[in-house]
Amino acid sequence: LVRIADDYHPDEFRMGVYSGGFAPKVTPILDAGSFTLTFECQPQRWLTSGETVITGTMPDTEYEYDKLEIRFTNPTMFIAKPLIRVYGYGDVYFQTPYGYRSVDLRILDGITSPYVDIDSETMAVYYGETNMSQYVDAYKLSTDLSGYDLPIIAPGENYIYTSNEQHTHITRVDITPRWWRV
Repeated sequence: LVRIADDYHPDEFRMGVYSGGFAPKVTPILDAGSFTLTFECQPQRWLTSGETVITGTMPDTEYEYDKLEIRFTNPTMFIAKPLIRVYGYGDVYFQTPYGYRSVDLRILDGITSPYVDIDSETMAVYYGETNMSQYVDAYKLSTDLSGYDLPIIAPGENYIYTSNEQHTHITRVDITPRWWRV
């Protein structure tokens, strides 16, 4: 798949593949030609704003109830499957609108990489080229969003936070939301 964008819709793009042949129609004196490009595309129109990384970091204080918190709004009416980068280990909670928690993540102690990437679209957990799924446990907590094994971003205001318990040592979370519409 390749990214396909145009000047008419600068705030969105599509993902597709070239599917046609290439047979230019050339003028009789061979000084100009025209051709048609045909693409097969996914139905989503991806928003460029969904490529902007949303970052949350731990406060610099030593207050015992400190925890990392990120609040943001999914501007579309479609569930987004984000790319999540977690630095450290411990618990990360994903609260969707109406108070539902879809999936909680536990990054296990003993992880040797500086961060782990959790891709909800491809259902992969990795660091670079290394599979890191043995270091991440996902817990489904809600039946309203059943069918999702990794965190999603529901339409409306979403909230991500970490535990402030002793076993949580997460210093930063980066979310690439991947908003889309049809």
